[in-house]
Amino acid sequence: PGNENIQTSIHFFNILFKACALSPPSSDAIPATVAIQRFSQIHKSNPWGIEKLSPSSYNHLLAISEKHIQRETQRRELVKQIFRKCCSDGKVTSDLMRRCQTLLSREPFAKMLSEMPGADEGHEKLRQQIP
Repeated sequence: PGNENIQTSIHFFNILFKACALSPPSSDAIPATVAIQRFSQIHKSNPWGIEKLSPSSYNHLLAISEKHIQRETQRRELVKQIFRKCCSDGKVTSDLMRRCQTLLSREPFAKMLSEMPGADEGHEKLRQQIP
């Protein structure tokens, strides 16, 4: 009783993602697991009705992958997934691109951009912004 008017918003998820990003590294990777589960739920079933994540959300998710995902192959795949979703949501910022390039290194990042579907003007602008 009394909770029926409470709505979850993107702000709630940004707080959750930031808390996960700031938590100390642990061998069980619980912060990453929690954040990745919520990220997946938002983009699949989305029971909360969140329209899109914000640029801050994506930056927190990248920080989580950097700090809490120890296996490089897993981290790279997660970074790619986050970046692709960020692009499809239209939330790419120069900071996010720099962080992705740092996490993937220049060549893999450029390769990922070249493999993205749709060689439209938007993707070309992204490629031109690579630092």
